[in-house]
Amino acid sequence: MALSFQTSRYLQEIKEFVVAESKGSSQLHEALQKGIQAQAAFHKLEQNLREKLQKEMEQVSELQSSNSALNNSLSEACATVRSLEQQVQELLAKHASEDQSVQTDTLKFVFEEQGTQTDADMISADEHGSIIMKKESLLPESDAQKCRNNEQAREI
Repeated sequence: MALSFQTSRYLQEIKEFVVAESKGSSQLHEALQKGIQAQAAFHKLEQNLREKLQKEMEQVSELQSSNSALNNSLSEACATVRSLEQQVQELLAKHASEDQSVQTDTLKFVFEEQGTQTDADMISADEHGSIIMKKESLLPESDAQKCRNNEQAREI
């Protein structure tokens, strides 16, 4: 009897152990299933993020290419503007020197040959390269004196 009691107790312990192991196995199986599902969800999210990142990288590359092309165009435009500014400065300087000599010759001719009133266009460039145009009435001294005398006569 003692043997059968021990055997029965031993069988009971084995049964409890098998039930506990079975329960633990079920819990482990559920945990593994949840882990596999989480891994699949993570893999899907990772794949979506990789695709999104790839598209964004392509867009960044396109934007960088466009930016580079725009920078090149801007550099070329700046160089063209500088060149044109230089040409304008040179033309203004040349034009101003030519006009001064022509105006001097013209004024001498007008005073010496005609002796009448004339309008002279004075063109010059300031220090910033802007063109300044003035119209001045020039009178030979004899005509200017006649005008002054006429004005004085009217005042009296």
